[in-house]
Amino acid sequence: MASLEQVFRASYLKGEKCATQNTAISSFHCSALSAWTLLLSIAPDSCIQEMTESYLSKIIGLLESPDVELRIVAGETIALMYELQRGIDEEFEGENMSNLCESLKHLATDGSKHRAKKDRRQQRSTFRDVLRSIEEFEYPAAMIKIGSECLYLDSWARKKQYDSFCQLLGSGTHQHFQVNLLLRDVFDLGAPPLVVDSPNQRARKMTKGERNFINITAEKRRTRARAKNRDKRSVTVSFHRFLADEPFALSFSFHMFDAQQTPAVHDKHHTIDDFLLKLH
Repeated sequence: MASLEQVFRASYLKGEKCATQNTAISSFHCSALSAWTLLLSIAPDSCIQEMTESYLSKIIGLLESPDVELRIVAGETIALMYELQRGIDEEFEGENMSNLCESLKHLATDGSKHRAKKDRRQQRSTFRDVLRSIEEFEYPAAMIKIGSECLYLDSWARKKQYDSFCQLLGSGTHQHFQVNLLLRDVFDLGAPPLVVDSPNQRARKMTKGERNFINITAEKRRTRARAKNRDKRSVTVSFHRFLADEPFALSFSFHMFDAQQTPAVHDKHHTIDDFLLKLH
């Protein structure tokens, strides 16, 4: 990720403006930032926290870029960083969130005539979704029809992964989703169906009810994951307090545990690690 950041950092803000690049260089920086974002979508929590602290403010600066494609990729990256960081700390807001939301609102309603109509439409659509994610915790939701199956995209991470595969596989994307075991495993589609149809495989816009259902389901999954992590932390803290407050009880517990599990060996020295391994 550091190597990719070395590429797109040339587009960071210089003073109050982003450096102006020619079209080829801007496209190169977009590709590097997009690849960096894809890696971030599968990064462990420790890496997510480090990347957010180090790069969020710099990537927010890319919203000032004169290149519309770079602005859009930067907006999607910001939304992903908020989504992942809030999965770790649900109260996360970042620095100057009010200023960020003002910038996003401006980009979501930008009607500058000097921009191409297609670029304006794409930019407004993307930044409306980004703004809803950051302000209202509402993540993008779409349903992709793949033969007789449906693929649900209910987060920025899942959307980024899907878009990357689409860009890589091109016109063969849906065929791969039907039979490619690795791809199906990534998106939790399970084993390929026995009968592969070839119907009209187009993405359709979800209804509001379907979108709400997906968001509620995703939120429940995130809540369960956070609760599980809190439980693990609680057990760890309780155990350390037990070690500090009850050394005699711990020694007695070790003896009783050893007597039940290995009655033939009573004089063996047990470490805390041995005890924990046996408990697991």
